[in-house]
Parts: sequence; C-alpha cells; structure tokens
Amino acid sequence: MKSRKLYIFILIAIVLFGFLLRLNDLWKEGYWMDEIITIKHAQEKSPLGVIEKVGQYEGAPFGHYLLLHYWIEIFDINEISTRMLSVIFGTLSIIAMFFVGRLLFGDRIGLVSSMLLATSMLQVLYSRETRLYAMYTFLSLLATYFFIKIYLLS
Repeated sequence: MKSRKLYIFILIAIVLFGFLLRLNDLWKEGYWMDEIITIKHAQEKSPLGVIEKVGQYEGAPFGHYLLLHYWIEIFDINEISTRMLSVIFGTLSIIAMFFVGRLLFGDRIGLVSSMLLATSMLQVLYSRETRLYAMYTFLSLLATYFFIKIYLLS
C-alpha cells in the first residue's frame, strides 16, 4: 500500500512538471500562421460554419476546431487562452501515457513512459500551440488504452 502512494505521488510530480514545462513562457511568442488560420476557422459564427470552413481548407477532422470555437466564446482570444486548450490536452496525455504503460508493463514503466512524454521536446512544443496536435495525442493514447483493455479481456 505504501508503494502505491509513492507511485501516485511520483505521477502527480511528473504531471505537474510536465504542466509547468508546457506553461513556461506561453505568452512570449505571438501567433504563427497556422495558429492564426486555426483561430480564424474557429471564429465562424456557427458550429456549422466551422465544420464547412474546416472541410474546405483543412485536411483534419473538425472536432478540435469546434471545441476551440466554444473555448473562444468562454475565454476570448489571446496567446494564453487559446493555447491553454492544448496545454490541458498535453497534460492529460501524460496521465494517459502512464495508464497505457502501466496496463502493458506495470507501474514503474508507466511512470517512466509518462516522464518521457512529459519531457519530450516535441510534445511540449505541440502542447504550446493553438493547433490540434496535443488533443490528438491524448485521444490516440486514450484509444490505445481502451483497445488494449478490450483486447486483454477477450
């Protein structure tokens, strides 16, 4: 039981560290072109307008753009608020990675894999952009987790 509490404490520390890496100087750089285009699509007047715009100009599913559409309505548009959605999904990915690693190989590997994801330069960068990358990383890890769970049950 004591080791379980230790693993939980370490996981919380890893998640907080990953979250802080993603937050560090989030506001220092202005938007780059792809972020501006993403925000422009998300700013359509209606959800249907977002879907149509994304269908015309993007080679990606519209889910992130719809979520960003409502996010902007609540939190407005600036470098911190729009990028915070990706920061949240990037941080959730660290937790999802722990559960995938734990499911396949145990708690220790779960912690190691979550630490690797938390400190991965590419993952940190993707989690700091107003783009769909962090959300899809999280959804891919979630799908992997449930696929493994279903596979192991059969």
